[in-house]
Amino acid sequence: MRRSSKLVRGDWWRIFGITLLTGVMAGIAAYVIQLPLSLVQMLPGAIGSSDLGSDPTGSQVMVYLGGAIVLSLVSQLIGQVVVAAFPQLIASLLYIDRRIRTENLAPTLAEAAAVPPAY
Repeated sequence: MRRSSKLVRGDWWRIFGITLLTGVMAGIAAYVIQLPLSLVQMLPGAIGSSDLGSDPTGSQVMVYLGGAIVLSLVSQLIGQVVVAAFPQLIASLLYIDRRIRTENLAPTLAEAAAVPPAY
C-alpha cells in the first residue's frame, strides 16, 4: 500500500478517473454484445421450432428453452470476458506508466527489450 501511495501521489484523481471510465466502458461493451443475442431470443422462429402454435408439445417447449438458455449463456460468457479482461489490461498499463514516470523504469525496459547479440 505504501508503494501504491507513492506511485499515485499527485495523480490519484487521474488514475481513479481512468479506472472508473474503463469499468464503465467495459460494462457498456458487454451490454452491446449481449443485446443482439437477447433480441434474437425474443423472435418467435429464431430458436428451435418456429411452429409452437397455441398448444405446443413438451418437446417443442424444451427445444425452444434449450436454445434460449444456450444463447443467453454464450452472450453472457462473451460479455464477461470483456468485462474481466479490459479493465485489467488498462490497470497494468497505468501501473507501468506510473513506474516509468516515478521510478525511471524506461531505461530498464529498453535494456530488457534489446535484442541479444547473436553468437
